[in-house]
Amino acid sequence: MTKQLSNPFVISGYAGSDNFCDRDPETEKILKSLKNGRNLTLISPRRMGKSGLIQHVFAQSELKDSSRIYADILPTNNLEGLTNVLSNAWIRQSFGSGKRKLSKVLDVLKSFHPVIRIDPFTGLPEVEISARSDVEKSDNLENLFYRIGKEEKPVVIAIDEFQQVLDYPEENIEALLRSSVQQLPMVRFIFSGSRMHLMNTMFTQSKRPFYQSTRMLFLDPIDPVIYSRFITGKFKSGKRTIEPEAVGWLLDWTRGHTYYVQYICNWLYSEGYTRISPAVVSEVSRDILLEMQPVFSQYRRLLAPRQFELLRAIAREGTVKSVLSGSFILAHSLGTPSSVRTSLMAMIEKDMIREFPEGYLVDDVFFSRWLKE
Repeated sequence: MTKQLSNPFVISGYAGSDNFCDRDPETEKILKSLKNGRNLTLISPRRMGKSGLIQHVFAQSELKDSSRIYADILPTNNLEGLTNVLSNAWIRQSFGSGKRKLSKVLDVLKSFHPVIRIDPFTGLPEVEISARSDVEKSDNLENLFYRIGKEEKPVVIAIDEFQQVLDYPEENIEALLRSSVQQLPMVRFIFSGSRMHLMNTMFTQSKRPFYQSTRMLFLDPIDPVIYSRFITGKFKSGKRTIEPEAVGWLLDWTRGHTYYVQYICNWLYSEGYTRISPAVVSEVSRDILLEMQPVFSQYRRLLAPRQFELLRAIAREGTVKSVLSGSFILAHSLGTPSSVRTSLMAMIEKDMIREFPEGYLVDDVFFSRWLKE
């Protein structure tokens, strides 16, 4: 049974299909890939909804007979951390399958001589596997994959923020992971990430171990017609009315970016407006930016002056086709092309600026609007 939420606009996690907007084509593509034995790489900007999409895929009936393991590895900083996150993700999946399955998994993990404790928030066992050398770290990860691969039913492992492995200190980490994946013919993998330039590098450069090893899927904004219908329907279910022009203004202002759409709608719904006009959405958006102003002001203190000025110039333009063009640099007094190029590369590396087919954008929509206004 789908949970009934007091606010239908979810801004974190997954709360069932009733509160999940569309992504039907993407869901179908992922399920088809998994069904036909193909691993998949899912790439999207941050907060576009890729993690929610994975959870939505895992909730589909087509995977009800599979073990579904989801591991967010963003907090990890080495191979040992990756092994621990995967181990505990396996434990959480096993708990959902019943005590008998959980007991079997814990018996398997005991062979790694872990420290076992109870998580005070979930009440579940949590393991910490340590290693004394890089060789032992590699062996632990390979053995973990091997044990998971011996499950009696098909296994799907989703590793979120996969590009994090590039920051690990261990050498040849990509080759190790690629080798492990190749040894698991009955396990399907979803590699997802939000640092788009790094994910592209890992899976599209011919010299990298994961080159052309998966189906590539890029997550774009939801079709505005479909999103408009979803937004209008949710407000209507709560006995509220949002005017079509207000929805259009909202989707344009947020670029249709899932997190920012959901955040503003969540705020509008929580305020109890019974009729929402474009003016109301505009006022709420300004309130949100005002609330976030201390955070954005901190960015200004942390960034080099030239980097901040470049961010502000791009935000004022909205989209910039050529950041290094003389007209753009001159219009915003950004200095020399070489200094602009240096700032641009630094901001791309920090994921504060992203390059899209239409040009360069400040990635954080709220920050971009704050800079502009």
